[in-house]
Amino acid sequence: MAGRDPKYNWSHQKLRRRLDREVRLGLHVCARCGEPILAGERWHLDHHDSGVGYLGPSHARCNVRAANELRAADARRWRELGLGGEPPFVLRDW
Repeated sequence: MAGRDPKYNWSHQKLRRRLDREVRLGLHVCARCGEPILAGERWHLDHHDSGVGYLGPSHARCNVRAANELRAADARRWRELGLGGEPPFVLRDW
């Protein structure tokens, strides 16, 4: 589909479906915080911060927190460069 992020392609969806059963059985811990992912908790199939490859299942809140921390770091670097305002793009290569 046009406009879709290639990180979430068919193979990503297939892997997430396979892991979903294991996560619901309590067989995984969060790749970010190391705490168990409990039945019924929202979880993400978490990518490495580089955007390439997977860390594994993570609590949705941990994954979103990590993404927000990366965005904040990008904004700090942008301000340190003295460019003012918010960055028009992500400064990382992914």
